Amino acid sequence: MANIAIHPENKVPLVERGGLEQLLVLAHGNHSPPVLHQIARCLFSLAAHKVNRPIMVTAGVLPVLKSMLQLADHADVQANAVGALGNLAMSEEQAHETSTLLLLIPMLSTTDMALARQVARVTHSFSTRPCIKQRLNHPEALRNLVRLLRCEDPAVLRDASGILANVVIGDAESKAIVTREGVLDPLVIALNHNQEDVRAQVVRALFALMSADDAKMRLVELGGLTRLVNIAYAGHRDMSKHALGALANIATCDPGGIVAVSHAHTHTRARGAVTSANTAPTRTGWSVQRRV
Repeated sequence: MANIAIHPENKVPLVERGGLEQLLVLAHGNHSPPVLHQIARCLFSLAAHKVNRPIMVTAGVLPVLKSMLQLADHADVQANAVGALGNLAMSEEQAHETSTLLLLIPMLSTTDMALARQVARVTHSFSTRPCIKQRLNHPEALRNLVRLLRCEDPAVLRDASGILANVVIGDAESKAIVTREGVLDPLVIALNHNQEDVRAQVVRALFALMSADDAKMRLVELGGLTRLVNIAYAGHRDMSKHALGALANIATCDPGGIVAVSHAHTHTRARGAVTSANTAPTRTGWSVQRRV
């Protein structure tokens, strides 16, 4: 059933014809991890369809998924349960339900990549919700985020960067914590990532961090300025805007910051990073504001 549920045209019929009820009966009466893994896979797939979500919540899927999160020795079950919870949270009926999502934050400490991908994806999707953002601002959660940024998995790196960008905006203490934990090192390395969606979230995170003087100094030490200038010229519109915002914040730090940005700009043009005016995005009318 889990394989059948992957196909978009099968998701609603499976629920309408009693498949969901049978899955829940099986889940309540079975404690075999391999069986629970397949049940979780199926629930993950079924919850991807918006028509199924309110039906699944009403049928009592949430307690089943919560119990699956407790299977710490079975990350495959947990990963699919997290994915299902993330899909269900997109339902209008669940728009204000955050208690279940809060259960995911401690799971940012996982070392299992499949689980990390799902936890990071779902947490990123809802990290602007005030109570989730507040919980993510806890030092332990922030340290786990920094650790995930050192992961080589592109999806984890992208979503961890996006979470960081959403969480540290307007919170000087959080910026100080992640800077002390070495967040700038993996972010600057990731500016050279070959996937654009990863770079876009990394630049957002750097923009959010660059109102802190310690972060500015560390980025300069790591040689991140030249890369930011490159992105400001050659990135897509939003990425260029965020790169320009980060550079603007660095330049307002002190006269040394202005000199550093100017030097990076000159060095970039001198070595041919920008080869044609046609490759640069149009920035007429952009308003770059400092992040605080």
